[in-house]
Amino acid sequence: MALPVSLFPALKPDQVLRLLRGLGYEKVRQRGSHVLLRAEGRQPLLLSVHKGSTVKPKHLRAILVDRVGLTDEEIKALMRLPLGRKSNGKGHNH
Repeated sequence: MALPVSLFPALKPDQVLRLLRGLGYEKVRQRGSHVLLRAEGRQPLLLSVHKGSTVKPKHLRAILVDRVGLTDEEIKALMRLPLGRKSNGKGHNH
């Protein structure tokens, strides 16, 4: 059974790119704000990276489940990874 959308965070496009790089995706080409990503054995992805935008939970779920084909267990493990910016050493991500 697929995980509910409520378990997926809203992420900035750069966070989604980082997450996808961790799954083996590499940027092949960028045209304007659209990035084409490819990974061995997976579907290519076209991701919009508009400045100031957010990838909504519903879209993130569609990317990871429908396009990338991750299992519930793989998604749970992936969601435990830190996706924010590097810590400034004070316990805050800025």
